[in-house]
Amino acid sequence: MMTESTAFVMRFWKSMTIRSGSLKTFLLFAFLFILSFTSFSNQPSGQYIFIENKGQWHADVLFKASIPGGFIFVKNSGLEYIFYDTEKLAELHFGGANSEHAKSSINDINIQRVSLVFKNTKPAAIVQVANPVSQKFNYYYGNDSLKWVSGAKGYNEVWLREIYPNIDFRLYGVGAALKYEYVVHPEGDPDNINMEYHGQNDISIENGELRLKTKVNSFKEFQPFTFQERANTKVVVDAKFILDQNGISFDLGEYDKTNDLVIDPELVFSTYSGSFADNWSHTATFDDQGNLYAGGTVFGANFPITGNSIQAVVAGASNESGMALSTDMVIQKYSSDGSELLYSTFLGGDQSEVPHSLICNSKGELVIFGTTSSSEFPVSLNAFQKEFKGGNGLNNGAVTTGIDFINGTDLFLTVLSPDGSKLVGSTFVGGTSNDGLHNNQALSIRNYGDEFRGEVYVDDEDDIYVASITSSSDFPLANSQSTLSSSYDGVVFQLNREVSDLKWSTYIGGSDYDAAYGIRVNKAKDVYVLGTSLSSDLVSSSNALNPKLQGNADAFVALYRETKLRELTYLGTEEEEVGNLLDLDNDGNVYVFGLTKGIYPIVGNVFRNPESGQFIHSLNPSLSQTRFSTVFGTARGIGIVDLVPTAFLVNDCGNIYLAGWGGLINSNNGYNLESTTTGLPISSNAYRKETTGSNYYFAIFEENAKSLLYATYFGSESPENPFNERGDHLDGGTCRFDKNGIIYHSACVCRGNDGLVGFPTENGFQKNHNNSNCNMAAFKFDIDDLAANFDIVDGSNVNPDVVCAGTEINLRNNSVGALTYQWSINNEVISRLENAKYTFEEGGIYELKLEAFNRVSCAKSDSFLRKIEVIFYETEISPDTTVCPLASIQLVANGGESYKWFPSELLVNANSSRPTAKVSESTTFTVEITNEQCTVRKTLDLIVDDKSDFQVAPDLEVCTGQEVKIWASGFADYFVWSVPEVGEITDSVILARPKKNTTYFVKAYYPDGCVLDNAVNLTVDQSFAPAFDYLLDYHCDQSFDLIFENKSPQTGIFTWDLGIGDSLNTLAPVAYTYAKAGDYTVRLKATNEIGCTLEVEKVVNIPEKAQLIPNAISPNGDGKNETFVIAIPDASLNVYNRWGKLDYENPTYDNSWGTDVESGTYFYELKLVNGELCKGWVEVFK
Repeated sequence: MMTESTAFVMRFWKSMTIRSGSLKTFLLFAFLFILSFTSFSNQPSGQYIFIENKGQWHADVLFKASIPGGFIFVKNSGLEYIFYDTEKLAELHFGGANSEHAKSSINDINIQRVSLVFKNTKPAAIVQVANPVSQKFNYYYGNDSLKWVSGAKGYNEVWLREIYPNIDFRLYGVGAALKYEYVVHPEGDPDNINMEYHGQNDISIENGELRLKTKVNSFKEFQPFTFQERANTKVVVDAKFILDQNGISFDLGEYDKTNDLVIDPELVFSTYSGSFADNWSHTATFDDQGNLYAGGTVFGANFPITGNSIQAVVAGASNESGMALSTDMVIQKYSSDGSELLYSTFLGGDQSEVPHSLICNSKGELVIFGTTSSSEFPVSLNAFQKEFKGGNGLNNGAVTTGIDFINGTDLFLTVLSPDGSKLVGSTFVGGTSNDGLHNNQALSIRNYGDEFRGEVYVDDEDDIYVASITSSSDFPLANSQSTLSSSYDGVVFQLNREVSDLKWSTYIGGSDYDAAYGIRVNKAKDVYVLGTSLSSDLVSSSNALNPKLQGNADAFVALYRETKLRELTYLGTEEEEVGNLLDLDNDGNVYVFGLTKGIYPIVGNVFRNPESGQFIHSLNPSLSQTRFSTVFGTARGIGIVDLVPTAFLVNDCGNIYLAGWGGLINSNNGYNLESTTTGLPISSNAYRKETTGSNYYFAIFEENAKSLLYATYFGSESPENPFNERGDHLDGGTCRFDKNGIIYHSACVCRGNDGLVGFPTENGFQKNHNNSNCNMAAFKFDIDDLAANFDIVDGSNVNPDVVCAGTEINLRNNSVGALTYQWSINNEVISRLENAKYTFEEGGIYELKLEAFNRVSCAKSDSFLRKIEVIFYETEISPDTTVCPLASIQLVANGGESYKWFPSELLVNANSSRPTAKVSESTTFTVEITNEQCTVRKTLDLIVDDKSDFQVAPDLEVCTGQEVKIWASGFADYFVWSVPEVGEITDSVILARPKKNTTYFVKAYYPDGCVLDNAVNLTVDQSFAPAFDYLLDYHCDQSFDLIFENKSPQTGIFTWDLGIGDSLNTLAPVAYTYAKAGDYTVRLKATNEIGCTLEVEKVVNIPEKAQLIPNAISPNGDGKNETFVIAIPDASLNVYNRWGKLDYENPTYDNSWGTDVESGTYFYELKLVNGELCKGWVEVFK
């Protein structure tokens, strides 16, 4: 079962960034195969890996790969798809600590098999593979060592040759798409291709698409897209599906049968609800080479034999379908820089197992401690305990974070070889009741994943020590407390390296709930155990710091010497405390990282956040005295716990390192309702200062907790919508710091409700989150590395042995982990900057030293030395010079045999000793002066004096013929203007009267000989021209007004002179009536926005008032008064006879009515332009 996990390495002080062909001419028969789900939409991307079957799966399986929402098995006879309900699986993960919050159990998860069967194929195809992946896969399934597999290979492409005569089958992935092709060679018949689907709930063809439904998803194949490639051109060929019950074949149009035919479906598995194998994260550790190990659980399914959909059960427990959802354990080893996955090992049996804690021994072998419910868990031939004893079945996800242990649990210890390919040893350790699972209901301080606490440790002889818990009265013992004291007691035991010999094992407990969480062994082989107790009767002594229970529940520390309990002290308040993690310093002093709901004592000159829920407590080796104790956190009040502790260390100089997480996984699921990372103390140099409230937290405290040296947040970024937050977390278990201050951590990284992942993956082997729910991430965060280093850079030469005097060298800082620096040459300090420059003026041997400082680091400071020889010979170049813009100047260099000047494009004769430069801006020139011994680089600056004092009038917009002043100013001796049609004028201010757009150039003559040019642009506004029109507005009473229309551009100020002394400031006057007839001169003066004033005038004739509409006409042919003539223009006329009948109408009357009418009285309606309707009569005489 392939798990898509992520590993990366991150350093705090120095950010690091470390870092699928073509076919012959063919007919491509393509389908798009989409699995569609109802709730989600983002497609995870990733590469499909087909892992060979070396005996770890059913015999007729050739390869297996994880696909979104399940798995695919490749067989000679076809493909087997296993789909499971990923939404239910997500609910299982994000269930809670009680039945109210537990949304699903593993029994609620539906899984379904869908088979694509090749009909009438050859009995056995020739199998070929391509594109192998670098990592190897190990499988330790069950207790039959003959079935264990190591070194299984994975590929990105699989071929089944000749499944039909002259027809091959190819299976491969392209990004998120899984593709298969039928390649039909010449003489192959595509009509032979016949497939059948089995196991689906429904199959149909709709709109040319093949559609299938199951209980957990639905998917479709698009209508076949068929084409043939000829000379790199695609020729489309008709194609469609043929469905006969469950049988699928293809109806193709005509194509070229002399070339290959390819039938090419594409399967695109649907996004958030489609997942590669869901895997959770529990534990991490390191080895001496700095490699990173991560342990977690991965959900998979046993190979199906028959049947369709069932309720999922734990691995191996199957009904007639042979199908089951399981949790196996996965161990992955990454290179020290995180860029390479060295191996993936799957470890498990017929039920569930979970790793709690990892550690590497002196031989680089990985020791794994955890719990299993599998009677067939792989154990070695010489195992201390080969028999699984189990206990009461646990199938309530609320008790065990969503993982069921149907047969109860035993502890297991497994030791893997450095390459993961061999079991050095593996054993059960347990009795007939449940072992290894802590009861998170027993305490009021409960965190997500606490049931998987406990720790494994190794001493310098590679003996293995474990601290855990048991309910078994027959737990295997040796040299120990002889009886179980309550329903839950802590257990501590010691095994040899091959886990074949139980050297020592004991209960540790009293009459109530007790659990052991942490363990350490000092140089004298004394064993210290950390745990939590509700028992008031733990065996203690009068010498202990606190021989009696302090409150409802206390942390405790116990000291065993030569297998005997020598000392035990409670640590607590009147409320409740939990001791989570333990470590020892070089002097054997004891350190505890725990959680409190009380007022935990603060002792000593320590950093503190009073009324916080996390404590650090240090005791002397005999557990009789407090060295110091303190609390830290958000200080939100007594009883409020923020974090879930994950890692703890005291380094060689006494600095204290710790890690934890907090947020939504705790607070939303019925565990610690107050859990958050918001408000935790953060240092000014933090890697990340902001938090979503659901991130990781790393901190370093100075020796004896005197100060907070460093603290940072780490993890996912905030989604745009807070509703989409899932929260960084660990699914229970331990992670570790090494003594250099590097944390090796595992993380469960889940997609938000928006389908996005915000977790950082720098420098990682795998940067894609290929799962709809959760992936195991592993990261390495270096917060205590200090190493000074630098390079001497002389031009393109790095770290030369010899440089020439007079050459400026760059000192490039490559240090890691430093905060401040000091550079010195021959013990003389030259700089305290991060990077430095220096020019040697004299010859000799020089020692260059860089000192790097960081008080957070155990080393505090580090230094790095380089030596260099300086050769001296006389050279000289021109001094820095101030020049006029674009002035030519000769540069000079002496003392060499050859010369090269840069930038050469600004020089004439750049390879001479005396080039000429011409620059428009200040420029630094470098010259390489070379003789037989070496090359000296020197620089000079040509500083362009751009005479910023030289200013001219701004560009203006003016009116035609307008006179304006333009000026020039500055420290020049004088200014010379070039005026069109005038010539040159020497003055600082001139008058300009442009008739069109004109540029006026000016030169400034300075005392130093510089002559600078500038110009003033005058733009003439020729668009502004005032204009108006007028008309006489007649009325029915035969009077009239004068109406003006302003046709000027509608901007500016307008003044009207009406010719009779009246002046109006308006856009246009209202109707105006002159008292007398006559000619009047009307003037319109207009001033535009830039101040131009122009004027236009017209003579207006006002006629004498007269009868404009006659009341009689005489159309008798004498040429006088022949028609009805009115003196009002543009009117419409209707004429009616005396009986009211319309006799004439004309909308644009032209004075023509009356010639063909009889004598009599007529009535008219005259409609004027202004809308007035005039009524009257007219008499016609003949």
